[in-house]
Amino acid sequence: MTLMICSIISSVSFAQEKILDPTADTSKYIKITMNNGMEYSGKILADDGREILFQSSTVGRIYLNKADIRLISELKETGVVLDKDYKVIGPFTTRHHFTTNAFPVKKGENYMVYNLYGPEAHFAVAKGLSIGVMATWILSPAALSIKYTLPTDLKNLHFAIGTINGSSGYLNVGRGYVGLHYGTITLGQRGKNISLSGGYGYIDLGFNRPFPLKQAGILSLAGIISIGKKASFIFDSMIAFGKHYRQEYETVYDEYEYGYTTVTGVSKGNKITALLMPGFRFQTSERRAFQFSLAGIIEWREMGYKNGGFFLGNASTNGKIVAFPIPMVSWYLRL
Repeated sequence: MTLMICSIISSVSFAQEKILDPTADTSKYIKITMNNGMEYSGKILADDGREILFQSSTVGRIYLNKADIRLISELKETGVVLDKDYKVIGPFTTRHHFTTNAFPVKKGENYMVYNLYGPEAHFAVAKGLSIGVMATWILSPAALSIKYTLPTDLKNLHFAIGTINGSSGYLNVGRGYVGLHYGTITLGQRGKNISLSGGYGYIDLGFNRPFPLKQAGILSLAGIISIGKKASFIFDSMIAFGKHYRQEYETVYDEYEYGYTTVTGVSKGNKITALLMPGFRFQTSERRAFQFSLAGIIEWREMGYKNGGFFLGNASTNGKIVAFPIPMVSWYLRL
């Protein structure tokens, strides 16, 4: 037993006293990407095959286990890339609240989001291409999301196209459907950017109504900015420009029939619906983040309507505004 203890102590002492390789190339300025998403820039001082003694540009000398390193790449310009914390890299930086920016979900950076209304999961299937699945907690309705980031050599300008297609599922026997097809332009970097999106959306709940299909042009302005060590301010919005229709009935006097008759017409007017979502994201680890927003919906409807050359009801150019809050809470988990 004594011999065994001495052997263990001797081996531990030998491991602690092992000198790193002094022949490592210390002239190159490199970037090291860890498996957890952290990135360090600086110079390698020594390499013993198991650990790297690294001179970081921000935290000084540190030892990095080579088993935890995903990628080592040489930087052509020194001082350009600093050590990055996990809230300005990784898959969560591709999201606002509802909308996404033009940054891609990288391979190996799949993630889930747990919302109050239901879960969603997003996976990188190829370079620049990601697929997501969204649903309520009862699994209906559900939707499939596909986004592709277009290749570009521009450093601070990014482009993406995407589509979301959903079904009411087992609710209403799958008769309902929804679609949103869009393009996005993002200016900035992952931790600080602004995005402008535009597209076309439609929804049909599948009920037997005179005007079941609702269509609208969609605009979105969104952005992310880091405001502290663990927090980021997130702003998201979706503005739909559509029309509203309604079957109307009016009783009028028919001078030829000498009596009253019922006239059927269509109530029609413009409608603008805006969903505004300012909020904050708190990320305490590379795998988890918490986000909330004080979201609200504002809808304006044109009150005047006209059908077939005559007015139904009281035509007016005035509008009606309705607004109400929708607090939102989400939990992010990197897979």
